[in-house]
Amino acid sequence: MKKLLLSALAILLAMGLIGSSFAYFSDTESSEGNTFTAGTFGLTLDGESLPLHTWDMKPGDSYSEEHGVTNVGTIAGEVWFTAENFAEPTGSYAEPNDPAHSRDVTAEEFAEVLHIKIWADYLSPYLVFTEDEVVYEGSLLNLKEAPGSDRFPIAAAGEDRDHVVCQFVVWLPSDVGNDYQADGVAWDIVWHGSTEITID
Repeated sequence: MKKLLLSALAILLAMGLIGSSFAYFSDTESSEGNTFTAGTFGLTLDGESLPLHTWDMKPGDSYSEEHGVTNVGTIAGEVWFTAENFAEPTGSYAEPNDPAHSRDVTAEEFAEVLHIKIWADYLSPYLVFTEDEVVYEGSLLNLKEAPGSDRFPIAAAGEDRDHVVCQFVVWLPSDVGNDYQADGVAWDIVWHGSTEITID
């Protein structure tokens, strides 16, 4: 009887039923060869800069220029503008001396009275800028706020509307006072682009 009890105990120990926890069958498999490739979104400008240079403007004068942007990426996105780095003009655009009856206006003060209007023509291939294509109109200074202008779409490279032509018109309002004589502002137009990828 004693021998039989020891044999039963040995069997139980061998089965792992005494003094240990139960173990379950397990397995691990790997799914190989999975690929995820991120698309690209990239803007290139027509030319290297947007040289909105004008000087000796009198109240009521305006200046316009057109400039294009192309999406060279594989994903569509949106574009918008800000105005940044306001500074006093230098070089050949430097301000002359203020008249005696005027005052020295800072670059940001001048940007506040200077107006700019921006169109984005992605609806028409004939560059007929219409009011429904206006993405910003107002004080140049206010264009510094992010996101600045309204966003407008740009298609992926090779698709319709992957190239957008923008028109920029800057003008000095006719009702500015003498304080703004001989003053000016230099600034950068910054093009911003973004895209949103949704993964189901």
